[in-house]
Amino acid sequence: MKSSFSFIAVRLVIVLWLAAVCRVSFSKDDSETWKTEQKNREKVFLCGAADLFVEWNVTFGALQKRAEKVNATATKILRNLELYKNSTGVKHNTSVAIEMVMGVMSNTSAALNVSRGFMDGIERDFFNAFEAVKDYPENFTFGYSNGVYNGKRESEILEFFKNVTKLFTECKNRTGRNVTIDLLGQEVMNEVDNETTNLTEWEEKRKTKWNGSLTNATAWLSQMQNYTYNHSTDAPKRTVNIWAYNVTAWDTIKKDCYRIAYNCSNSSTVSTIVNSSRLNILRHLQDIANQSTANDSLKENGCEGAHELFQSTVSAGFSEVENNESKLKEMCRNFNETLQNGTCTTNMTSIGWMRHRFNVAVPEMIERLSKSLIHLMSAEKLVMGTFTDLFTSRREALCNETHVVRQMNNTFDTMAAHDVLWKADIKFANSSLVSADRNISEAKNKSDAALKLVSEAQVVTSGHLKVYSDAHEALSSVKSAENASVIAKGVALVLIGKAESEQKEVEKVRSELGAARDEKKSRLEAISKNFSDALEHAKNDFAHDANVCGESDFVAPNVSIYVAEAVFAQLMAVNFSADSTNGDKLLERCTQKVKAMREFVKEIALHSNATRDNASQALQNAIVAESKSKEVEKNAIDVVKGEINKKRNEICAAGGNMIALFGKVAELERQLENHYKNLSAVGELSKETMNRALVVVQNCTAATTIAMEAVITVLKTTNETGHVVDANSSCAKAFVNVTNEDGVIRRVLSNTETTKAHVEQMHGGVNTSLAVGKSQLEQMKGNFTALSEFTNDGHLASAGSACSLADINVSELTLENATKIYLKLSDFATFNASRIEASLTLFGNVVSGISSNLDIAVKHHKGAAGNAKHAEIKAKEVEKETRAVLNKALEKQRKKLCGTIKQLTEINGNTTVLQKEASLVRESANAHWKRAVTAGLDAEEAAARAVAAEPHAFEATLRYQMTSDTARNTRIDAGRVIKNATFSLHSNKERIRKINSKFAATIRAISSQQCEYKVDVCKSAVVCNVTSDLEKSLRDIRNLTALMNITVEKEALTRLSLSEKNVKELMQETSRRANATEAAAAAALNAAEDSKCTPLYLQLLHVVDNLS
Repeated sequence: MKSSFSFIAVRLVIVLWLAAVCRVSFSKDDSETWKTEQKNREKVFLCGAADLFVEWNVTFGALQKRAEKVNATATKILRNLELYKNSTGVKHNTSVAIEMVMGVMSNTSAALNVSRGFMDGIERDFFNAFEAVKDYPENFTFGYSNGVYNGKRESEILEFFKNVTKLFTECKNRTGRNVTIDLLGQEVMNEVDNETTNLTEWEEKRKTKWNGSLTNATAWLSQMQNYTYNHSTDAPKRTVNIWAYNVTAWDTIKKDCYRIAYNCSNSSTVSTIVNSSRLNILRHLQDIANQSTANDSLKENGCEGAHELFQSTVSAGFSEVENNESKLKEMCRNFNETLQNGTCTTNMTSIGWMRHRFNVAVPEMIERLSKSLIHLMSAEKLVMGTFTDLFTSRREALCNETHVVRQMNNTFDTMAAHDVLWKADIKFANSSLVSADRNISEAKNKSDAALKLVSEAQVVTSGHLKVYSDAHEALSSVKSAENASVIAKGVALVLIGKAESEQKEVEKVRSELGAARDEKKSRLEAISKNFSDALEHAKNDFAHDANVCGESDFVAPNVSIYVAEAVFAQLMAVNFSADSTNGDKLLERCTQKVKAMREFVKEIALHSNATRDNASQALQNAIVAESKSKEVEKNAIDVVKGEINKKRNEICAAGGNMIALFGKVAELERQLENHYKNLSAVGELSKETMNRALVVVQNCTAATTIAMEAVITVLKTTNETGHVVDANSSCAKAFVNVTNEDGVIRRVLSNTETTKAHVEQMHGGVNTSLAVGKSQLEQMKGNFTALSEFTNDGHLASAGSACSLADINVSELTLENATKIYLKLSDFATFNASRIEASLTLFGNVVSGISSNLDIAVKHHKGAAGNAKHAEIKAKEVEKETRAVLNKALEKQRKKLCGTIKQLTEINGNTTVLQKEASLVRESANAHWKRAVTAGLDAEEAAARAVAAEPHAFEATLRYQMTSDTARNTRIDAGRVIKNATFSLHSNKERIRKINSKFAATIRAISSQQCEYKVDVCKSAVVCNVTSDLEKSLRDIRNLTALMNITVEKEALTRLSLSEKNVKELMQETSRRANATEAAAAAALNAAEDSKCTPLYLQLLHVVDNLS
């Protein structure tokens, strides 16, 4: 009863919705209202299918996500079984749960594939329905049709299926609900993931709704089938509803393949029917080729033979068939020959298939929903049941860690308190030992000092034996007390060392304990938080007792799948410490170390007190020995002071002798250095003189060469070089003399350089003997001065400064230092100067030889300087004469350039004459042309008056044309002559200006920019002198020659003359032709006069006769 009511309600809603749609459609006054109405019915069905498709997707998608959660948690549990007390039972339950979840996930995936196939099938049904009527579409009512898009045959509804989200949203909005797939998916996800949701009730709601869609689908399909179009009289009849047309996809494929094979339209009203058929077959081939499509029309209808043929074609290469029509024709011929009478096991129309799809898919999806929920809830129950064991075992681990940390804290604090007391006791023992060390050290120093004074005094004097005996007796008593103190101290120090070492061990163990405790505390805090967070998640943030170890009746909370992963991750971190045994051993070590340390501190106190008492007795005995050693010290010091002054006098005498010897050597060295410097200076001066002479002779030669070249290349004579050659010869002779003098100087310098080794040997001998003597003296002085280190104030006058004193007074001197000074003085050597004096004599002899060489070099340098001066004078004469030659060459070049300018001026005059003649010729040619024009007009007038004048007029016209051609050529050539003449005149004037400018620039260049020449080269001679560099000046003068070449200008004048001659000849030809034109015109005029009384027919005969 309930389902019947639901069916009636749905039918009512559909009728109302269609009424509203039709109302809108009629209001549009659409000429295709039948299509709009049918589309609306089809859209209702499509919306229902899309609604079902979307709901299936979001429902099974939500179940799949929940199953994935269960699977993830179960997998983690299996990987961490060591966390559980009953690991065997947990492993079994979890494994069973995973198997169930895998079944759920497989089932949901299959359901999603069914959903996709459901929608793909509906799209094919719409496509196949229209393909069945595409031959005569005007006979049918249909809504959504097929068309060609991007070269493929597709249904209009394919756009909906490409974007089901858009279709779903539009369908919901039409009903007034603002729903999207995302919103629906979130709504379903919230229901499935909500703990409070009763999944059994939720399942029943889904079943009821999905079963209702079967009834709705029947109503929707009936509405599509039952529509009838009330056509007008002038419109197509459209008597058949497309959804009532009883044709299957198999029928359409056979018909289309026939068309393709034989390229026939079968009387179809559609012009492109063959191509549409081809695209339909390609669509079915593409469905087979598309791996993502679960089914295709041939396979679905059970057309096995056709499907095998199509499949083999696709396997051979779908793209080849798609792009090659002949391949498709070949396949269709094969189809027609073998399968035209074939059958299909399931051969339904599109409307039948859509009804079948609902009837099959809806029950299957309901069954898969039920099966998925049963297994999912069972799996969840098994997985969630493991958390009681997990909470119990993790709480036990947490409480064990808490107990260990508490025990470590107590032991650590106890060790810190003992450590303070031990350090104080050891510090006091060390201070007692330090005090004893000071007393022992002071006693030992005093007794050692007394014994040392007596022993040192015996080196200088042998008296005071009684004091020496008393000192040894006192030292013996000090030694006894010291030995007792040292023994006690040694024991105490060993104990202190062991105690300190043990104390470090205690500190090390305590540090280890502290580090272990801190690590334990940090770990405890982390796992406590993890356990607490796990409880909060499990209890849905419900408050709980923070001290879970204090609860005697702890009960593990129930955990839902929604928080299972988070709770498991937090409890997994709560585990037993891996080093629990090590912690127990560490606490035991701490206890043993404290006990051993107490024993060490007790022994240390006993031995440190004995050390302190023995050291005090040793100090008292040492004070007595100290006072016995002072009396012998004074006598020994007085003896040493006398020996110091004796050695001082010996050193002072040797120092005076060395000063005199050094003075003689220094004088000889000064003389030798001056001789070397002067010889070197003479050598450099000679080199400079030689270089100067060489430059002079080179200048002479260069200037002479320039003068000769100027005479030969410019002046073209040899009579201008006499003075230059004579001066150059004198210059060369002076250079030879300079060379000879320099050779003598070089030989002297070479000789001196050769003897340098011998000189240096002599000099080295002197320096060596001086160095030996000086070293001996300095050693004596040094040794004497070094005695100052043995005085109490660190000072003793040096040997040099001591020589001015009557006596050296050592104010303070210890016995120890006096003994050292006494022993040092006995080791001083005696000074000897004879070797130094002998080597000094030999060195003086070689210095005299160097002085003689210097005198010879100076004499010959004076001779070289005089010859160099003479050469410079002659060089100036050569330069002066050369510049005079260049001045003459410049003047000759000026004259030649003046001649060139005159020639250019003459060429310009001739060019001007030719230019004027060409202008006259052009005017004459124009006048002759005008004569020809006038004659031509007269001839035309005569021909107009008389037929007899026409032959002469024709002749005149011909002559006029010839005259015009010649006159035009004459004017063109004359114009070209005038233009070329103008260019030549300008070029020649520029050449003259360039000659004057270049000559003026040359004048400035050779006169070092000091002389200006602004006058025409033909008007005045050159008054400037050559002052610039000779070679550059000659080059500048010679470069003027290039300006004298006017071959180009002469050739231009020649060409111009020839052109002017040709122009004159053309003008004469023009005159002759103009004369001929005038003669023909005169003949025409005469003929016209003569024919005034002649009959017309006679005139015509006369004309004919003339023409023949």
